[in-house]
Amino acid sequence: MMAVTEKVEGAVGELPTDETGLLLHYLRAHDAVCPLCKYNLRNLTVPRCPECGRGIRLVVGLVEQVLWPYVMLLVALVLPAGLGLIFWIGLLCIGAEIYRHMPVLLILTFVLCMVSPFLAVGAVIYRKEFLRLSPEAQRNLAGAAAVLATVAYGALFLAILNL
Repeated sequence: MMAVTEKVEGAVGELPTDETGLLLHYLRAHDAVCPLCKYNLRNLTVPRCPECGRGIRLVVGLVEQVLWPYVMLLVALVLPAGLGLIFWIGLLCIGAEIYRHMPVLLILTFVLCMVSPFLAVGAVIYRKEFLRLSPEAQRNLAGAAAVLATVAYGALFLAILNL
C-alpha cells in the first residue's frame, strides 16, 4: 500500500494507511490499555497483547454512547416475556379453554405477556436500527416497553387480588 506523508502530533514522517500500521504507529507514542487485561500496549510491535495474547484492532467508537434506553427496553420486554412463554406453553398444552372463565384483567395480562417474547426477539434482532434512532425516539420506545411491562404485571396483580 501507499504511505501518506503527514505531520501527526509532532511526528513527521510517513503515516501508514493500513489498519495494523496505523494502530502500531499510534501505540508508539500513546498509552492505551488492552480492553481485556488492561495491560499497557505502548510500543506494541504486533497487533496482539503480550500479556493475554488476544488480538488488538483499531476501532472507532462513539464518544457519547448511550445504551440505557436499549437496556431499559430489553429489561421491560424480557420480564413479561418469561411469563409469556409460560402462558404460551399452557395455551399449547391446555388449549384456549383456559380463557373462558378468566377475568378480563387476567386475559389482558396473558395477551400482553404473550406478545412480549416476540417483541424481545425483535429488539435483539433490530438492535442496530434501534441504536440509530434519535435519543428521543429511543427513550419513547423504552418508555412504551416499560409501560407494557407495568400494565402486564399490574393487571396480573389486580387479577390475583380479585380471584
